[in-house]
Amino acid sequence: MLSICFKNFRKVILATYYRPPLRQIRGYMFSALLNNSAHWKSLLIHPVLFQSLEWLQKHATTAEYGDHPLGAPDWYANIHSYQPLAEAECHWENHTRTIDIQYLIAGSEGIRWTEAKELGQPLRYLTDKDRQEFHHCNPPSSLLNMTPGTFAIFMPGEAHCPKIQLGSPSSLRKAVVKIPILLLGKEL
Repeated sequence: MLSICFKNFRKVILATYYRPPLRQIRGYMFSALLNNSAHWKSLLIHPVLFQSLEWLQKHATTAEYGDHPLGAPDWYANIHSYQPLAEAECHWENHTRTIDIQYLIAGSEGIRWTEAKELGQPLRYLTDKDRQEFHHCNPPSSLLNMTPGTFAIFMPGEAHCPKIQLGSPSSLRKAVVKIPILLLGKEL
């Protein structure tokens, strides 16, 4: 499975090789199977992205719950579990200074995503978590069907609504890598 918004494919390549300012590369959610690295290795060549995905490949399935530092302040993987919810109970969030790599280890969930500008003004901003939270709404969005082994990368400005139950209720195990955007040499 390789999922990318093809109208933005050229911009993804340019962002990967030419590293334009952050405001020019928003809107490029990327999803693939982690074990199918032939599909993503040539696109995700930045060392921080590559090391994050490599950590997931080597450690995510056996890592203890909690935070695992990855080599720089605020760059870490968090292993956790939860029970997905009915979509009406899930909330939209966006990060302004952090990239999320969400990797599903076990279980299933849906994650909706859209550009943050589609959600209007945030209800609040949690500075310590770099998380904007939004009213529950139903903007134009895409739904990712996350299954074990799937990862998705959300850049700042790519709002996402995780924890959506798909099918019968069951808990899941997940890793989320938090990458400060400044590690990629981007400016806000």
